[in-house]
Amino acid sequence: MRSVSHIVFFAGLLCATQSVCAQLQVTSPVINEVHYDEVDKTEAAEFIEIYNPTDAAISLEGWEISGGVDFFFPPASRIESGAYLIVAQDPATIASKFRRNGALGPWSGRLRNSGETLNLRDPDGAVVSVVDYQLGFPWPTVGDLVGGVSPSIQLMHPALQTDLGGSWRSGRPTPGVRNVVYSEEAPPQVRQVSHIPAEPWANEPVVITAQVTDPDEVSSVVLAYQVVRPGSYVSRFLKYDQNGGVNLDPEFEQGWVSLEMRDDGEAGDEQAGDGVYTVTVPSNINRNRYLIRYRITAEDRNGNAVVLPYEDDPQINFAYFVYNGTPSWQGAIGEGDAPVTFSGELMSSIPTYFLLSKSSWVDDSQFGGYGGSEYLWPGTLVYEGKVYDH
Repeated sequence: MRSVSHIVFFAGLLCATQSVCAQLQVTSPVINEVHYDEVDKTEAAEFIEIYNPTDAAISLEGWEISGGVDFFFPPASRIESGAYLIVAQDPATIASKFRRNGALGPWSGRLRNSGETLNLRDPDGAVVSVVDYQLGFPWPTVGDLVGGVSPSIQLMHPALQTDLGGSWRSGRPTPGVRNVVYSEEAPPQVRQVSHIPAEPWANEPVVITAQVTDPDEVSSVVLAYQVVRPGSYVSRFLKYDQNGGVNLDPEFEQGWVSLEMRDDGEAGDEQAGDGVYTVTVPSNINRNRYLIRYRITAEDRNGNAVVLPYEDDPQINFAYFVYNGTPSWQGAIGEGDAPVTFSGELMSSIPTYFLLSKSSWVDDSQFGGYGGSEYLWPGTLVYEGKVYDH
């Protein structure tokens, strides 16, 4: 799980439509796909795919991949125009698992699941394509099986900037062929989603901002929020079944309230036309022990839209938790002993964890109903102001 509380998120955009991309001169190969998290850890199936979007074959002799892994392309290496080249952790595994022969490798080093930097360098050492993927938004989510396959991260279009998370999506691995996420018309891309204050108190307004860009102009940016009240927990899922499957709870999609985000220098927006869209969640919404979830939908003037976080993210919303501090606590060592009161200030000085869930699920998990599989009951964890939802 990852935090959605006060981290600033980054993504970016170089082009969004075929007409825009056609104006860009892509003059070198690009890192086009990275398969870095194979669920079966005994299988050396990781790979990096290079794509040549130029109109000419390119010699790769003297080129290298550096960073998390190191690989020097062997003499006489080349990549044809419009072709894909696979650099593999183990070429034999790629041939057997994906039925793709001709992969280069193996490499030295490793692709960490928590994040890594990959540089494609030409013979002069210049970086012509770089990917610095990370764990969590704005980078797409991988790791969990999709249709029985561990997904990879894939560039939506070769003209997009490879070091920006918003240029990528996750999907079934496609070594040697066009990415399944390929699109000639990308939706708006978002830089910096954040809320201030990071740990709001009751009756305090919360300002949410998102920097949104699109060469076809941004048509609208809309925030939708959901209020989860104490004792009325709403989950994305119903209880997990014994086989690890889940059923979506229809109640989760109810009660969302939409607010327009603005970039006109009004209503809390600091500067008009700077691409930073702003909205303020009213103070009366933010009450003590309330969980506020939110999502953002951005659309361009061609009707291309994206909902953030991405659809494939298991944590499909951002969130913050309103809390006025740990209250005082009173207890006695034994029956008949005088109670001792510990102040809220003292209680707040030690780590405090919050588990938000349905009371019946908490009771079942502690006092019965356990079926032999882990994590049968959904919930939300809050620690140091960070919200780990779903």
